[in-house]
Amino acid sequence: KIVGVRNDKEGNFIGSVFEAEYAVNNESYIVRLSDDLETITVDGIDDNSLDFVLQLKTLLMIPLQVVDMDYSFHLELANVNSLVQLKEEIRKGV
Repeated sequence: KIVGVRNDKEGNFIGSVFEAEYAVNNESYIVRLSDDLETITVDGIDDNSLDFVLQLKTLLMIPLQVVDMDYSFHLELANVNSLVQLKEEIRKGV
């Protein structure tokens, strides 16, 4: 389990099967896992939300992609293993 996750629900939430709130450092984020279990959608792209993405990737151990709620990026996570690396991929606009 990831520390800071609350209000986690399974069901059908706008194309996702899992939705939760991730709270850390007085910030709160909505995260969703797509109904095909391939894509994490995260509200925000700061260090806290991106760290959550990496924690979830490690926990699930399945091929995942990540996209933010504004669709400003859409990345494969297979070869991304650190926060620095994830931020660099986002910066490149992949």
